[in-house]
Amino acid sequence: MNKKILILGILAGLVVMVVACTKATEDQTGQTDGETTQVIFEKLETVPSELKSSITDVQKMKGYGVIKSDGDEKNIFIGLGEKPTDGYNVDVKSVLESGDKVVIEIDEIKPAADAKVTTGKTYPYIILKVNTTMETFEVIDTKGEKFTDVIEDTTEKTEDTEDKKDTEETKTE
Repeated sequence: MNKKILILGILAGLVVMVVACTKATEDQTGQTDGETTQVIFEKLETVPSELKSSITDVQKMKGYGVIKSDGDEKNIFIGLGEKPTDGYNVDVKSVLESGDKVVIEIDEIKPAADAKVTTGKTYPYIILKVNTTMETFEVIDTKGEKFTDVIEDTTEKTEDTEDKKDTEETKTE
């Protein structure tokens, strides 16, 4: 009788372990998406010359965007937008493949209350080199705010402007 109870106890423990191990993980957006996988990334300390022209239009904007994609290697711009002083920075908390996208969680670093800062507009940003086969990205901060894709928004605005020019040229002809 004691052996049966012991065996049942062991089986119940195994069932609990299996259920706990297969439970879906919750990503930063609060959605249960299944498993997440850590993505290898590197924060570029200096902007390579071939990327400087890619960020000219967006470096003052708050948001993110893929500025270069070469196979599995993608360069991602993440900007905090306009800040009133220097001393602001971007810290990457995690880069995870979650479901069908890469989720990048960042933290906005603010200057300390007693820090000596220079008054004047600044536009803090970082460029990440990310190794992934995925093409869809989501950037959120530690407060849960989602960033917009400023590259996509800039491209759409440029296309809209070109369409308007074409329409105006057609009207004048």
